[in-house]
Amino acid sequence: MAAHTFVILFLLTALTNVLGRVTYSDEIENFLLEMRAKCKAESGASDESILSSLNGGKMAEDEAYKCYLWCTLYSLGKMTEDNKEVDVEGSVAKLPQDLVDAGVPKIIRACGTQKGATDCETGFLTLQCYQQADPDIFITI
Repeated sequence: MAAHTFVILFLLTALTNVLGRVTYSDEIENFLLEMRAKCKAESGASDESILSSLNGGKMAEDEAYKCYLWCTLYSLGKMTEDNKEVDVEGSVAKLPQDLVDAGVPKIIRACGTQKGATDCETGFLTLQCYQQADPDIFITI
């Protein structure tokens, strides 16, 4: 599967209002499961931290969870090693119509990249911005 396809997977996975209507191919499901396992292992994030945010809870502020979030963004092609910024317009351009209708482009543009002191904190702050902009829509993966 092409890397650009993964640019929107985070958003597809992270929208509670759209999630019930989205079906994934086996290839995408397997990729997401592998990515989560890889990022969990690399970061050392606890199941509790990940599950709390998945269930609409507050995002954990521990460093391991922040690094888990960075890893997912990087793995999905949302952030790159060289500029460590979200490709805002590239992400918006690849959104399916359901996400456009849900107002996601406005949130992505408003949040942009929220720079932190570390890559992990940048991932955390960016996703926290998405979630705070509309907690009824966004959860994290």
